Amino acid sequence: MSNAERVRRHLATSAECPICHDGEEDLDHILRSCPTACELWRRILGPIRFADFCLNPFDVWLMDNLSCTDAWMGGRMEWGACFSVWCWLLWKFRCSRVLDEDLIEREGIYDRGCRLLVECESTFGVTVAPVRELHHR
Repeated sequence: MSNAERVRRHLATSAECPICHDGEEDLDHILRSCPTACELWRRILGPIRFADFCLNPFDVWLMDNLSCTDAWMGGRMEWGACFSVWCWLLWKFRCSRVLDEDLIEREGIYDRGCRLLVECESTFGVTVAPVRELHHR
């Protein structure tokens, strides 16, 4: 649960984001508003694409990206698959901060996502793209 949800259920006293300490931590904040998320998306998409990336309301943004079949990684994977991997890693990073488990460093989210995507390609018999191609598309 996000801290906002934990407060709503009387399981926590603060809804503050444990990563940036700036704002209420709900799913929107975790996946796209937190500076950690913004830094990741900006690195993946580049500054021009990132400028328009978060314009839609959260529900629309999430569903549009998850269901997007646009080619990514040189045409070898769909954007929705790539997007879901990075969302999962943002969530995992957040949970490691809250639960004080093995902390994933913020700089490691991008690299871990690239490795997971390459592993997905290999598992499903698709030609593996060089990791450096990911953020240049």
